[in-house]
Amino acid sequence: MKGAYVVSADDGLVGRVVHAVTGTPGWAGCDRAWSDTDHVMLRDSVTGGQFLLYVSPGSFKEDGVPVYPRPGVSLPADRRLTSYLVECRWEEQFVRTVRALAALTGEGVWVIDGDGVVWDAAAVDAAAVRL
Repeated sequence: MKGAYVVSADDGLVGRVVHAVTGTPGWAGCDRAWSDTDHVMLRDSVTGGQFLLYVSPGSFKEDGVPVYPRPGVSLPADRRLTSYLVECRWEEQFVRTVRALAALTGEGVWVIDGDGVVWDAAAVDAAAVRL
């Protein structure tokens, strides 16, 4: 499975995702396929593609992922950040979903892709991101 990290200063991000999916039909083009204490699976309403968000915070730092910020993007050093592992096979679905995640919070959301590139989640490019 292809994947990336979603990083946020909002430690309530997962709850916001579950609330958005259950409270807004078609949120981010997805509906919730299922969730449990460890995962939230979002299923694309049209293609059936899956976006799996691991509920337990991971750590790109502990996993030894080197990061390379895109020009003009940086992870804030003065804030506590939480990272979540995400699996998704389709870049277009991934981008649509992380952009919607970014819109849920005013705390900032970033993506660290499979190559360690740091993206502002609101500006991820489906043609360039590597999962």
